Amino acid sequence: QIISEVLSELDWNLVTVKLMTPFLDGIFQFNNHFLKYPENTRDKILKYLETQYNEINYDHIQLDQLDFVVSHHLIADQVMIYSFLHLNTNNRPLFKIPAQKKKMYQFLLGQINRFENNQKGRRKHTLHREVDQLVRAELAYMQQSNTYLYLDRKKIKSDKEATIEIIEKFVSDAPKLYDFPTKHL
Repeated sequence: QIISEVLSELDWNLVTVKLMTPFLDGIFQFNNHFLKYPENTRDKILKYLETQYNEINYDHIQLDQLDFVVSHHLIADQVMIYSFLHLNTNNRPLFKIPAQKKKMYQFLLGQINRFENNQKGRRKHTLHREVDQLVRAELAYMQQSNTYLYLDRKKIKSDKEATIEIIEKFVSDAPKLYDFPTKHL
């Protein structure tokens, strides 16, 4: 219903609809296009999303305390890694596990080294203030499920094998909710 309301109000000639998972990725896409929406449409979408999380306490989720969030991709055995050390909502590295586990670990180390050496421990992110709250609410909401895996940079640096093992277990324990692209295209 909210989708049809928003689309009927916009006078755009072309609208792209993307099938994506996890919902966190959708929130990041919303963040990327946040200023392109007319203000009343933006407010309507924000109010709708906020009502979805109205009973979620997300005060304990602080984005400046997160290092990495790993999520399942729409395609089985693939994961996306969000680096909250330098969060860029346009960049979502995708890795096929176990085939790309070494490449994934190198990516994690590269992000950690960049954070510690180039950024001198200062976190950067490109989230709008309003969207920041939605990200925190989504992470709090999904914290009790196996939807996201939270990784700490100190543990990643100290134990490569344990890190890879944790991610492989996360991938193998993933529920097979989608048969993408077989059933969706």
